[in-house]
Amino acid sequence: MEQYQKRVRIFASDVDTEAVHQAQHGHYSMMQMANIPVAMRERYFEPDGTSYRMCSALRSPLRFCQHNLLEDPPMSHVDLIVCRNVLMYFNQMGKTKVLKPFYRSLNRTGVLFIGSADALPQENRLFNLLSVKHRMLSKAEKWSFAPHLPASKLTDCC
Repeated sequence: MEQYQKRVRIFASDVDTEAVHQAQHGHYSMMQMANIPVAMRERYFEPDGTSYRMCSALRSPLRFCQHNLLEDPPMSHVDLIVCRNVLMYFNQMGKTKVLKPFYRSLNRTGVLFIGSADALPQENRLFNLLSVKHRMLSKAEKWSFAPHLPASKLTDCC
């Protein structure tokens, strides 16, 4: 765990300040924890009266902030972006507006995970498909408007 804390920084963001506030505290009711397997709960959470709190060792590399994907500047030099089931809330123009900063933020070998409900814009040329099953995309070598895969394949599977 110590090596993990020294090497990894996780930036967690949401547009909703209340969601950020709850995540920062890592405090969850028994009802919220009901579907968490007992072994995982015992390993990563500490009982706190009638609720649970995420253990401090796990929380320490986390940095929380309120962030609007359409308006705020992106993080830089990132290896991984996990944007699960967020793109589905944007129209084609909004998706492109979100994906361009993701492209610029990711390191050369960076990876983007999207959710099962997310679809890429039809004109996407920023990311190459790595895995349909895991909804995993890699940063395209060059920002190009020449198709890497047929647009229909990208939008059907992603």
